[in-house]
Amino acid sequence: MPIPVTKQSVAPKRVLLRDVVRDQIRDAIMDGTLKPGETLQDEALQEWLGTSRTPIRDALNELARVGLIEMEPNRYTRVAMLHSDSEALEALAVLGVIYGGAAAIAIPALTAAQARELDKLLSQAIAGVKDADADRIRANVLTAYGKLVEHSKNTLLIKLFRETVDGLSYKIRVARLVQILDSESTVRFLNELSAAIAERDGLRGRRATDALFQLPNFRPGEEASGR
Repeated sequence: MPIPVTKQSVAPKRVLLRDVVRDQIRDAIMDGTLKPGETLQDEALQEWLGTSRTPIRDALNELARVGLIEMEPNRYTRVAMLHSDSEALEALAVLGVIYGGAAAIAIPALTAAQARELDKLLSQAIAGVKDADADRIRANVLTAYGKLVEHSKNTLLIKLFRETVDGLSYKIRVARLVQILDSESTVRFLNELSAAIAERDGLRGRRATDALFQLPNFRPGEEASGR
């Protein structure tokens, strides 16, 4: 398996070694360093991460549970394969349900600084849509909604998000979604979300999110604000 050129040393932290290793492998999968379907070999991972086999296997088991790794005993351990466009759209809808709830809860209570940060992220996402820059869209949209989840201060929602977001986000191949989704509508829905944040209107933010994530109760051409 090709591995990152730079060796990673697992720095001492007040966390389990397994968790540090998990995060490093997860990041390599999410940023494309480790490709879908790529076989993961214990020896190569040990060399890259500078640690023993046990925390690596524990980390891979955790990543398998969230859908980033596929394992077949005595056959392979590999980065999860990506399948059909319909699966990507299903993952998009599930994220929309989580993010819509976060928007409804978090937006009314945002501080001025939090709102400014979100507005900046959404502006970058809009620029990415206009330039058909899939990486910029994905990074800024998912970061913005991740912050809305954290700002909700709802412990159960935050726990659900942290347990599911990686597996769902991985299935969303934004480069392909850019081709599937209408860019003009996407920009309109992102602008609508930005306006909802400025007005601290949680329900308007949820409707914009429903539209953006293609939830079935939203019809093409319908205004996200519902007004």
